[in-house]
Amino acid sequence: MGRSASWRQHGVAVLSRPFRLLWEYTYSTESSPNLGLKIEGEFPDSRFLSYNVYDDDEQSSNCEKPYSIMDVDIVPDEGSSNPFLGSTSDNKKYTVYVLPVDAPSSITAGKKNIIWYDSDVKKVCTILRYYIPEGGIEGGVKMPMISGINLKDGSLVPAPKRELSGLRGEMTIPGGAFSSQANMLFFRAPFSFAYPNGPAEYCYNRNVLEQDNVMVFNFKAPSASLREPRESTMFGLPFSHKPLRVVGKYRYKSGGSTLDSGMEDKCRILAVMYLTDEKVKHLNGFNIRTSPNIVGMAEIADGSSTQGEGYHVFDISFRYDKVVDPELLAKGRYNLALVFSSSNRGDVYDGAPGSELLIDDVEIICE
Repeated sequence: MGRSASWRQHGVAVLSRPFRLLWEYTYSTESSPNLGLKIEGEFPDSRFLSYNVYDDDEQSSNCEKPYSIMDVDIVPDEGSSNPFLGSTSDNKKYTVYVLPVDAPSSITAGKKNIIWYDSDVKKVCTILRYYIPEGGIEGGVKMPMISGINLKDGSLVPAPKRELSGLRGEMTIPGGAFSSQANMLFFRAPFSFAYPNGPAEYCYNRNVLEQDNVMVFNFKAPSASLREPRESTMFGLPFSHKPLRVVGKYRYKSGGSTLDSGMEDKCRILAVMYLTDEKVKHLNGFNIRTSPNIVGMAEIADGSSTQGEGYHVFDISFRYDKVVDPELLAKGRYNLALVFSSSNRGDVYDGAPGSELLIDDVEIICE
């Protein structure tokens, strides 16, 4: 085999949907140790282009360095230009590298367009996305060429053997007859081959469409958040360090008595560290203080009005009731939530009109 192989020639699966093409390439770092990837391609004629690296075993993209790159951010090769930035040049070549975070500086030096994966990832899956390609599913250009990079000396070697990834199987839809009723509900689609993609999850319904009929959809926002508004709030983002303290400055002016309980309104400054799992992706207004997934918490002791017109320093320390697993921490399985509220009981809509909380110079001190 030659030094490199084309994305298509290497047997990579294509997941085709209307207007969207996903090309997948997965290799094993155990079977092919000390290897990264060099991907040489041409910008396609498409609405969108991106590369994303996943941990195929964990079905996630968590990494402390950038693990994806979009079309406008891809630096073209010398002598080429990027059409997504408005160029009309015929020379539109680019090079993207897929490397572990602990790759030697001698390998990474001078390279542009690097996307990273954690050094403990055993199966590296790289996804190439084309949206609305013209000139065929390949966007009017040849598929990118893939080479291996020896992480010890930087030499180019044959592309590692492609492994079967988690992106396989068929979409599993619960059984049952198709429906022709009006006001159909859409349901979360149970894909068996798709990586988690919370902000863009798929919905589906099952319906009957007779010949010569047209179906018109009128979408409405989900009503669950209207019945239980506190469930619609998602607190926390992935955090790969163990926080010890949160410091900053604040100024708080209470609006007086709260509308419901009649108590003096106070502010809340709260930080929560929690473990995510298959059932708990985020905490919400119901469980931000009570979830069993919480491992540590820090909160201001007194949220009363501050004196004067100046800012006051706050310094709150985390109290950990559970051990933070360093391996899960490195994989981004923990989320950190910061809450700054002008009403301590604002989550149950018990606050005072006119309460005002101003925050400045917030800093998270980590271990």
